[in-house]
Amino acid sequence: MPKATAADITALGFSAVQFGAPDDWAAYVAPMLDDAEAFITGEIGAAAYAGAAGTTLFYLKRAEVNFVASELWRRRAVQLDADLRLQRTEDSQAYLRQREYLAMAQAAEDRAWDFLSKVTGSLATGGVAVGVVQSGPFTEVNT
Repeated sequence: MPKATAADITALGFSAVQFGAPDDWAAYVAPMLDDAEAFITGEIGAAAYAGAAGTTLFYLKRAEVNFVASELWRRRAVQLDADLRLQRTEDSQAYLRQREYLAMAQAAEDRAWDFLSKVTGSLATGGVAVGVVQSGPFTEVNT
């Protein structure tokens, strides 16, 4: 079960009206949340995902929310493009809005990766740094 919910996505300012007013907003967003969960679980492992608490839970939830936001911004850009093609108009303002939507999608994805890297970094090191020094019977030669 994803850490984020449809309410978290709505809190970002997305709504059903922006996507053709699907009857059930939660059902519309659920597959994207499931995809984000599956992706993140694949990145950090099922046990780490299921056992997340505290700050790690916060980071995982924010990563999911931002991955879904990225997908929603891309859908908005595609919808705008389709609307323009149906109207057969060359609207420079709409083109600029589409570029802005795609930039917002990339920014959301970047934020998602930032949050996920905070989790994967802490899982990988556990907060401990380890190093190895290897030497042999040879003396150092100054060159």
